[in-house]
Amino acid sequence: MLAVTIVADIKTVGIVGGSLGGLFQAVALTELGLDVTVWERSAGRPDDRGAGIVLQPGVAWFLSMFCGVDPDRISVPVTHRQFFTRDGHSHHTLMRQRMISWGAIYTSLRDHLDVARYHDGQHVTALTSWSGRTRRPARRRRPQTPSPSSPPWGSSHPWTPPCRRGRRTGSPKAPLSTGTA
Repeated sequence: MLAVTIVADIKTVGIVGGSLGGLFQAVALTELGLDVTVWERSAGRPDDRGAGIVLQPGVAWFLSMFCGVDPDRISVPVTHRQFFTRDGHSHHTLMRQRMISWGAIYTSLRDHLDVARYHDGQHVTALTSWSGRTRRPARRRRPQTPSPSSPPWGSSHPWTPPCRRGRRTGSPKAPLSTGTA
C-alpha cells in the first residue's frame, strides 16, 4: 500500500543526485503533479553497473505503474543461485526470481522524465531556501583505513557474502542530509 501525504504549499522540488534513488523520487513526485528538477554531478548516462540485481516486487510494481514498463520484458528469470563459501566451495540452491540490470532500471526511470528537467554534469555547491538562507553541502569524509577484521571491500559495501549475513561489521552508512531547494 502506498501512503501519500499531500503538502498543499509545495509545488516545486529539486533533487540533488540523479542515480537510482534520485530518479525513483523524481518519477514518483512527478506523478503526484509536482514540478521536479534533478541535478546530477556526473555527465552523460552512466555505464551499466554489474551483471545483474534481483528484481524486487516493489521495483517491478513501480516500473509498471509509474513508467509503463513491463518488468518481464527487461528482466530474465533464474531458477538457481550459486553461493561460494569461505573455503571456496560452491553451493547451489533453488531460488526462482527475476534478474535485471542496473542500466535497465536507470533507463526506464530516466526515460520517463522530461529531458529539460534532468541536468547532468551539474555540481551543486550550495542550496538557497526560499527564506534566502544558504546551505553548503557537507564535505565528504576521507575513507577510513580498513581494520584487519574488515572485509577487503570495506564495511560500507552494499553486498555481504552469504556466510556473513546477519553479522555485518562496521558502522552503517551515514544518513543523507537534505536541504530546501
